[in-house]
This record gives sequence, C-alpha cells and structure tokens, in this order.
Amino acid sequence: MTNSRESAINPKDFWPSDHIAPTWLPNWRYNDEYPDTKEATKHDFAWEFLRRNLPYQKDYQIISSLCDSENYLLDRYKGPLGYNIFPPIIEPLSPFSINFHADLYNVLKKWGLSYYLLNPAYDFRHTATISMMWRTGSFNYSTETVLHNGQHIPIDGGIIPSEEEYETPYLFDLSLPLKPQTEAAERVLKKQQKRAMGGGENTENSNSSIKDYPIYLRILDADARGVSNSEIKLKLPSANLFSLRRGAYPLLNGGYKRLR
Repeated sequence: MTNSRESAINPKDFWPSDHIAPTWLPNWRYNDEYPDTKEATKHDFAWEFLRRNLPYQKDYQIISSLCDSENYLLDRYKGPLGYNIFPPIIEPLSPFSINFHADLYNVLKKWGLSYYLLNPAYDFRHTATISMMWRTGSFNYSTETVLHNGQHIPIDGGIIPSEEEYETPYLFDLSLPLKPQTEAAERVLKKQQKRAMGGGENTENSNSSIKDYPIYLRILDADARGVSNSEIKLKLPSANLFSLRRGAYPLLNGGYKRLR
C-alpha cells in the first residue's frame, strides 16, 4: 500500500453529488451505533460493508420493484429480511416467474451471495439467523435447471459454477510425494481465484484487523452523507482520513468477499 497522495481515494467517486443517504444508516458521530468487535465477526462486517454499497442497494430496489409488480410473487419469494431464491410454493414456475427467478439468481451471483438477497436496511443483528453464504464453499451443484435466454437457471436455489470453477477440482495421487502436488494445486487455485475476482492481485483473505472495521464504517457513512473532512476531523481528531479511506473503500467495493 502506498501513501502517495496521487492515489488518495476521493469519496465523490463513490457517492454522487445528489446522493441521499438511506434513513437506516447509523449516525457516524457515535461509535456505539456500530457493531462491537467483541460481538460481531468478520463475516458480520462483510454484510455491513456490502449493504452500504450503492450499486447493491440499487440492485435490491430493482428486484423489489420487479417483485412488487406482480402480487403473487410477493408470497413466493419475499421474506422478512429480503428475497429467498427458494420458491416456497412447489409448482412449475410460470414464464414471468422464471424471468424474476433468473433476475434474482443473477443478482445473487453478482454479489457473491447464495439463496438470500438481504434487505440493506437490516444490520448484522437482524440478519444473524440467515448467515450470508459466499459463493465459494456454498455451492449447490444442481441438476434442477431451466434453460432461460440461453442460460441454465437452477430452480432449486443452487448456484451453478462458472466454467473456470468447473476447472478447479484437482486430483491427487497418494502414491506420489504430496508436496509437489499441493504446490501445483495451489498455483492452479490462485490462477482460478484471480480470474474469478476480475484479475486483481489482492485475492487472498483480507489481512486487515477487525478492530479497524467500525471506524471504516463510520468514515464510509460520513462520506455517504457528504460530511466534509474538516467536520470529520473535529469529531475524530486523531483519524488519518487518507489511511482509513484506503482501508474502507476496497472492502465496500468487493473486498467484503474476502472477510472470512
């Protein structure tokens, strides 16, 4: 990580000038409105970063509007915390329902979620009973699919692996030394992981400390409200805004997936 001012993060690149912060956003001035690191896990903080992501909020609203447009879909997909890809009514899905199901599936896949598209208005305490399930390690290799617009859509809630992920399984020969095989497998896995993460170099689990996450969230929330640097410094005089933003925004912008 460089401390060059040329690489400083500009909050205006993330929050448009006409952005209105959602009413559920905590008050950044008060630390006790944020998760306690003694209570919350990195997994919980992953959700806290994701729900603040503006494109995620917009995608949730799109799915919500699609669901609201047909009342019968409300009973089928909508739950108290968001949208569940498992249709509770066991019957063949109608063509319109397949359209919605496919849209929901693709949004879940986009954000690295399985099964539940959670309402960003709910914090980690409300969503604790529905653990976020990342695509890595929570696949259902389903054969119950429907071909929709050239894409195989699972109708039982499964997430179908991409072609790259199908290439990942690696066979070992236990009659041969294991170290060369595990080293070769690690190279393959890292290559596939890099491709899955869009080619980025920083594909390992985040090595940031959980103790930093509450203040990261406070800075994000202040920026989302358009609070000036001078006002933030009045409340947080010892805060290094440059360093904090360099830690917070990558987590907001996809890095949450590596909080395990």
